[in-house]
Amino acid sequence: MPILLSVLFIAVIACAVVYVKSTDTVSYKYHRGEELIDEEEYSQALRFLEPLDWDYMDTKGLVFYCYAQNYYDEDDIEKAYEYMEDASFSHQPDERLARIEKFRGKVEKEYKKLLEKREEQYQKWLKKEEAAEKTAKKKKKSSEDEEVDVPYVGMWESDIYDTSIGDLRCRTFETDEYIDGKMREVTYYNFYEGYYIVFVAKCVDNRVVEVSDNREDVSKRKKKKKKAYYPEVDEYKDTGADEFYDYFPDDFLDYEDAEEYYYEHGGN
Repeated sequence: MPILLSVLFIAVIACAVVYVKSTDTVSYKYHRGEELIDEEEYSQALRFLEPLDWDYMDTKGLVFYCYAQNYYDEDDIEKAYEYMEDASFSHQPDERLARIEKFRGKVEKEYKKLLEKREEQYQKWLKKEEAAEKTAKKKKKSSEDEEVDVPYVGMWESDIYDTSIGDLRCRTFETDEYIDGKMREVTYYNFYEGYYIVFVAKCVDNRVVEVSDNREDVSKRKKKKKKAYYPEVDEYKDTGADEFYDYFPDDFLDYEDAEEYYYEHGGN
């Protein structure tokens, strides 16, 4: 009896060793992974397939197929598509291969829709960006036009000639004036069209502090009929604009017209 028990014990141990060895083989792990794939247990299948040499049979393709299935379940169509693109098979039975290819087609179709949706969203975004850019350019141009049209209060004195009116002929003169109870140095910029002063900018401490826009008034005055002849200034250049106007009041539109003409033509 003891001998019989010993024999049985040895037989059990031997069977256990054989079973352990058989479940530890590459073949067993590979086919067990396939079985779990058929059962749609993709994460479990990876436990058997990932440790294998990926060049063995269809191991690489099956691993990628499991990855793709898991990513698909997580709604990551892009990742699922990438893995199915690289999944190839040469040792699969027809039934399993048919399921794999059906899944591949499904992923490709959904991935195509995803790309189309992205393209549609991109085109919408692009149109919005183009519209926003056009609006910004229009606002910028409008702002620039306003800024550079004529000098404005607060502008730096050095920027006066960067305005559109800065292209006109300009005369400057400096003087001292009481401002806020203090004697300050003041510079005047007189811009001319012909002998008309069309714009005046007054500057203190390198800033424009006051402006006088006469363009509209000058434009109206230019439209009035004027004499074709104006008197010579040379013989009156030292008498002053007041006396010059007193001599020729009928030859000018008004005193300001005579004064501008006088200084334009050499009067002192």
